[in-house]
Amino acid sequence: MMRKRSAFCLSLLLASAVARSAHADATNEEKAEKLFNEAVALASAQHYPEACPKFELSQKLDPALGTQFNLADCYEHTGKKESARRLFVEVATAARAAGKAAREKSARDRAASLEAAVARLTVVVAQADTGLAITVDGAPLSAAEWNKPSPVDAGPHVVSASAPGKMPFEAKIASRDGATTELTLPALESVPVVVAPPAEKRAPVASPRLEGSGRRTAAYVVGGIGAVGLLVGGGAGVLSILKHGDAVKQCPSHDQPCSNPDARASWKTATDAGNVSTVAFVVGGAVTAAALVLWITAPKPAGTSPSTATWQLAPAVGAHDLGLFATGRF
Repeated sequence: MMRKRSAFCLSLLLASAVARSAHADATNEEKAEKLFNEAVALASAQHYPEACPKFELSQKLDPALGTQFNLADCYEHTGKKESARRLFVEVATAARAAGKAAREKSARDRAASLEAAVARLTVVVAQADTGLAITVDGAPLSAAEWNKPSPVDAGPHVVSASAPGKMPFEAKIASRDGATTELTLPALESVPVVVAPPAEKRAPVASPRLEGSGRRTAAYVVGGIGAVGLLVGGGAGVLSILKHGDAVKQCPSHDQPCSNPDARASWKTATDAGNVSTVAFVVGGAVTAAALVLWITAPKPAGTSPSTATWQLAPAVGAHDLGLFATGRF
């Protein structure tokens, strides 16, 4: 039962598809018939440029020998003699196969009458590059057709040629009815090969200007630290002097034991501040001297004249201090 039902459904689907196809064919036939009648009316009124497109579309929708014959006749009246001749030959061949002798004879006679009036184009190939391809109006021209007259419609044509590794070639040429026009294809030029020169490797060179700028920046930073050390040393020195004065007022003799606790504290603070002052001055002075060295030895900015100044740092030792002296010559 299931097999019979499946077969019945399949038959319905096939019948539906055939019906749709038949309906589409009927629609195309109706459209083709309508276009054909309109084209015949236009051709009868000698409006061939308007009639040819209708014949073409009618033939596309529903091919028929009568439509193709009329299209060939329309092409002949619009100056496309080679297109007309080719269609007449096709009609004669199809009519012979269909056993329509009268239509075959009429088509062959029309094709023969156009033979002498057809324009021809010869592409002369003196040197055939490997892989050479030639086209006429975008249609390939086989190697068997090179150096031979090929029938074309009269008017302008574009001949193109290309080959691997060669520059493409294109030329426009006009053909005339009943005449053979020649175009000699020149040797195709090779595609230029551009070779980039090898990149020269150079060691990176430090910019004097950038290096000098870095050193001067470091000199600012180091100099700032040295200045802080000198300020601390100065502040501690002032504190030591003030506390020393307070201690002397309360306990005049530092060598004798002092019973005043405030005085003892002042003596201690004075001594500690004095030690801090000494250390801060020594460190601050050394750091400031280093900043001065960085500033002096930094390269000059680009564009400035070289300086002949020389500097020297020498230690300076006194009875109560230690430091560095910078001496220079300009």
